[in-house]
Amino acid sequence: MLGDAQFMFAWNHLGIRQCWRDAESLGRFTRDTPHAVWWRDFLRYTQGCGFWHEAYHARGGIEAIYVGMPECPGLGGFAPIRPPVGPFMSSNGRITADAVARGR
Repeated sequence: MLGDAQFMFAWNHLGIRQCWRDAESLGRFTRDTPHAVWWRDFLRYTQGCGFWHEAYHARGGIEAIYVGMPECPGLGGFAPIRPPVGPFMSSNGRITADAVARGR
């Protein structure tokens, strides 16, 4: 990770912005401890929390993940929603599918 910033939108809405050297570095982080353990546990029991993640890749491609959100903010307000199955289970799969859908 090259850097990050944490901020609050409201008393119950926290945000973190991260900048990564490349998609491969981010992918390794997501599959390693402690992130992989946290994510697995969160998906098992969200405890009423929602999760919203969007990634914008410098070389093109955008992806978003929404878990437990009453509405899909950001990209989810206008982009097609796809269930996280098959190629959409990984960031690389989502970015590749996005590029194919846009003819890139």
